[in-house]
Amino acid sequence: MTRLRSRGSAVLSFLALTLGAGCGSQETTAPLRRLHPPDLEELLRWLPADTETVVVGRSYQVDSGGEDLEAICLFPVVVAGDGYRKDVLAGATVRLSVGGARRFRPPTSLGLMRSEGCTAILPESPEEDRWTRFKDSVRKAAVRREWVAGTEAYVIENTVELDLWKISISFPEDGLILLATDGAYLREVLERRNSHSPRAALPENLPEWRYLDKAWDAWGVRHYSGKNLEDPSSPLHAANVIGDYHDPEAIGLVVGYDGERDTALVRHISTSPRGAQLVKEWWERLEKAGTIKDLAPGVVEVSVPGGKQSFFGFALMLFLGFGVFL
Repeated sequence: MTRLRSRGSAVLSFLALTLGAGCGSQETTAPLRRLHPPDLEELLRWLPADTETVVVGRSYQVDSGGEDLEAICLFPVVVAGDGYRKDVLAGATVRLSVGGARRFRPPTSLGLMRSEGCTAILPESPEEDRWTRFKDSVRKAAVRREWVAGTEAYVIENTVELDLWKISISFPEDGLILLATDGAYLREVLERRNSHSPRAALPENLPEWRYLDKAWDAWGVRHYSGKNLEDPSSPLHAANVIGDYHDPEAIGLVVGYDGERDTALVRHISTSPRGAQLVKEWWERLEKAGTIKDLAPGVVEVSVPGGKQSFFGFALMLFLGFGVFL
């Protein structure tokens, strides 16, 4: 599986990234300057209430290789065109990334699952040459410029297999980049950013948070939604692509990379003992090198040493909602 390097140590990054745009005609305004950049809790507050997946990563370096977990970390950059990751941002350092996504659905034919979402990236050193080149290349490649909730956004279009992706990239303040795959989601993020609304996405009283350590180098949370019948990555629906793993009582999951143990893990949460047994059987067929155990009734953990190159990363992408149809 792909690992991103964090200040000399390996970091596994699960960053769901996505962005879109709105419209309007306004005068150009200078990016906001503030004494302190937004922190994790503030970035989580910006996410819309119906966000289903959140992915967070800290202090990692963009790696030019790999197509599994790094594709989650740099999802909108990848779909905008792989040259941005490999030619422009390779080696750039990210201090913090927070991404949210919703409404997962299959591609038209093959390739990446579609979704709506937005990811905030805080560079370690915004003045670093790679980030400057990225900003310049975005402006040059944009097919149009739009205004979303009073903020300028550059729209890049790229076709992946049969799907046209419209990636909006915005620089609303110094040291902050927003990337999105959906205009409505981006508008909600910016409106929440500009307001004092309390946090609404994935509240802390959900059971998933009991099984997640925010001190992990990278982590993700998904709370399943039964409203999206198009979602092929959810065990709630019998017509999914996860094989025999159909659990109508599944609640959600957490994923993480524990740098101290150099271990990647996923924890599935359900109210059904039968569902827990099904997910164990699913992993046993795919990940012979991993350790599978029960943490609590209905809670199953699968862990793999970080150095293992395996199908684990692609499976995590699917469970988070960013599966690849081959």
